[in-house]
Amino acid sequence: MNIYCVGSLAIDIIVYIENWPEEHTKLSTNAYVVSGGGSGANTAVELARRQKNVFLLSGIGHDVFGQMALRGVQEAGVDTSLVIQDSSWKTRCALI
Repeated sequence: MNIYCVGSLAIDIIVYIENWPEEHTKLSTNAYVVSGGGSGANTAVELARRQKNVFLLSGIGHDVFGQMALRGVQEAGVDTSLVIQDSSWKTRCALI
C-alpha cells in the first residue's frame, strides 16, 4: 500500500539562546541546528522509518534550503518524485 503525505517541506533553524532578548535587541549565537522540517515532511519521514512506502507531495524552491530538505527526506526513504521544485519559489524556513 502506498501512503501519500501532502504538506510542507521546509528547513528549521533552531537557535539556542540563554535569555529572552529585549525589544529591538540583536543577538548572536554559535549554538544552532539546521534540520529538515515541515508538517508533510515530518510525517512522511516518520512513516518511512516504520517501513511504509511513502510519497511526499510538496513544493520547494530550487535553492540551497530546498536541496537540503529534499536530501533529508530522500535519505529517510521517502519517495520525492512528486515534489515540485521551482526556481521562482523560495523554500520555507522556520526560525525556532
